[in-house]
Amino acid sequence: MIYIVSYDISNNNHRTGLNKFLKENGLLPIQKSVFFGELSPQGKQSLIKNSKIFFNNKKDSLLFIGLCSDDFSNFKRVGFNKDLNKLRKEEVEFL
Repeated sequence: MIYIVSYDISNNNHRTGLNKFLKENGLLPIQKSVFFGELSPQGKQSLIKNSKIFFNNKKDSLLFIGLCSDDFSNFKRVGFNKDLNKLRKEEVEFL
């Protein structure tokens, strides 16, 4: 499934670590704290489990929003974001 993954992390070091971790796990940054990517159910669970070291449950959060390919193909954008342009053209293959 396609996911938008967003985080709100208060600690700078943890935020940097989570950003790197998400990239290493194949997610593409589309804004400073928003990532996009395709994950299997097992991949999502593994990502959630292993990302917990980067945030404090009492003040930080990690959000996964599942999207079907039709929903994602209908996104609207205001302003320029080169990564989203890549997603539309070459980075994403919907199955």
